Amino acid sequence: MSDDPRVEDAVAAVLSSQPCSVTLPAGAGKTELIAATVAEAGQRGGTSLVLTHTHAGVDALRRRMRKFGVTRDQVVVRTIDSWSYDLIMHFPDLAGIAVPTAPDWSRSTEYHLAAARAAGTKAIARMLRLSYTNLFVDEYQDCVVEQHSLVLALSASIPTTVLGDPLQSLLTFGKTPPV
Repeated sequence: MSDDPRVEDAVAAVLSSQPCSVTLPAGAGKTELIAATVAEAGQRGGTSLVLTHTHAGVDALRRRMRKFGVTRDQVVVRTIDSWSYDLIMHFPDLAGIAVPTAPDWSRSTEYHLAAARAAGTKAIARMLRLSYTNLFVDEYQDCVVEQHSLVLALSASIPTTVLGDPLQSLLTFGKTPPV
């Protein structure tokens, strides 16, 4: 944990307020807050799922987690797309979609909706509750409606925090506007 009591206070606020959203401007410490909160959840015996949009985001989050001493068994950090694809690839009947062994990213909207369907089933909800104590979604301002549906489905099973800054909305995915 950080020597900065403000970070510790923010971590405590996040963990006691889930489900919640955190809006902070660029440079205000969203990545730091995620890493510190995951570290505290890990100290409490938890495992966090952290989702973001880009591989660069995954890398930045993993590097920050190392700074806080987060171990591999305390966190899974993935892109929303890759996590969605893996879920539906392993549970195609529950997702209601068959996917090829190599993803076709032009179908990412379908993948998000199928992952939301699967996450809404009792079997996957139970698996999620057994696997993760917390969900953090970084750069939430860039989520499209279908990704938002997935996060809603996940949040029914896992205490969730979404973080972002609507003034930083940088990514657009095809014709689908951000949430």
